[in-house]
Amino acid sequence: MKKILPALFLLITSVSLAQRTNRHTPVIRTGAYLSLNPYSPLEPEQGAAGLGIGYRFNKRFELFTEMNYLYRGAFMEDEKYWKLKGFRFIVSGKYFYQNKDGFFVGAEFRWKRYSFTDENTFVNGVLPDTLMDYQYQPRHDLLGGGVFWGKGSN
Repeated sequence: MKKILPALFLLITSVSLAQRTNRHTPVIRTGAYLSLNPYSPLEPEQGAAGLGIGYRFNKRFELFTEMNYLYRGAFMEDEKYWKLKGFRFIVSGKYFYQNKDGFFVGAEFRWKRYSFTDENTFVNGVLPDTLMDYQYQPRHDLLGGGVFWGKGSN
């Protein structure tokens, strides 16, 4: 018994430390999914609240869109921007060129529109005309796009 127990222990140890061949074949999920960015309310200038939806058509191609309502961020210290509101719209597509590891390339389009109420004094140097503490509401439209690559989960 004294000789069998150490031999059994060595056998169990050698089997557990043996190198195994990993034949990883990922399960690729297709179909629709929802997305939520929990950090978007913490964005410094415009806080955002919204939802995204994506659809994986097959093992190679995926589309995603996200829509957010924008409001004055919690960390915005400048008091002159009040009643800030707007939206942000994002559309992206991904092509997974290596399914085993989840590597992809993609393209993205963004549209952001926001407005706020401001108050300022406008002085006309040519005519003796001045608007004191005039409230106005400017609107900003920002368009952008880009390409990206990365590694996603399948």
